Amino acid sequence: IERRGSVYGAIEYTALKYSTVPSDYSTVRGRLGFSLFLWERAILMASCSYGQDSADYNSIGAEAVIKIRLGDRLSAFAMYQHFYFIAPMGAGTDTGTHGPGSGPSRGGSNPFLQSSLIGGDYHSRSAVFGLSLKL
Repeated sequence: IERRGSVYGAIEYTALKYSTVPSDYSTVRGRLGFSLFLWERAILMASCSYGQDSADYNSIGAEAVIKIRLGDRLSAFAMYQHFYFIAPMGAGTDTGTHGPGSGPSRGGSNPFLQSSLIGGDYHSRSAVFGLSLKL
């Protein structure tokens, strides 16, 4: 099979709204990536991104996905994501300006962030493996 693929770009906006806490959390991220058919039944997708969240953390990220068709209706995939979050200038846990439900200038602290990481840079990684069956 002839190798073929595509390049893409996107702007993503994600918002989490909470009814139990007084703050919401959102992210805006620009993404540039590509997809490449490796052979008749396999595709590789990869992208890089840059963005900012409502707690003023900047993020740089990359992800890669490979998907393989195992039959007419069954596919397997593996995905790896790595993001590096950069704390806003002047942020720190000793200033009292960060904490659950509070954020710096725009509000909206990250609800997924451990309190020991607030105010510092950190890495976030994930790996996902799965099967899909077309019914």
